[in-house]
Amino acid sequence: MHDLRCHFLARLLPEPDPFTQLERFLGWELAALYVAAGLLVAWVGGVIMQAFRPERWVEDYVWKIRMGEAALPAPDRSFAGRHGYAVSEVREIVGRIWKWVLIGIGVGFIWAFGCGMALFLGIKYTVGLRVTAEEEEVGLDIEEHGNE
Repeated sequence: MHDLRCHFLARLLPEPDPFTQLERFLGWELAALYVAAGLLVAWVGGVIMQAFRPERWVEDYVWKIRMGEAALPAPDRSFAGRHGYAVSEVREIVGRIWKWVLIGIGVGFIWAFGCGMALFLGIKYTVGLRVTAEEEEVGLDIEEHGNE
């Protein structure tokens, strides 16, 4: 019994290598395909990002900074100073990205609604969503399973 408990506890520990876990559950072929698909998506995403040339939005002073040469003001280490700094940074970041967050939510909604509607209509016009009036009157339990 002790060996069984140790084995069970050992199975609860996370795998050191996610690929090993994928390989164990899916087989090495699907695990390798999963990793390859992830790398392909990352590469295509990088190519698309590079096509937008994001470096054009970097401020000029950033390109002039060399490591260790930036003259930064001494931070206020008090609780109020750290809290004020955190609040101002959050306000600045939220102020810059709120419209992109809303656009992302909208795109996600449109995508989910479109896919859901396509699935719904596909089922409706192929196999149908409703039972016949006759089946509905008899009752689905009797019609489907033959018992009352």
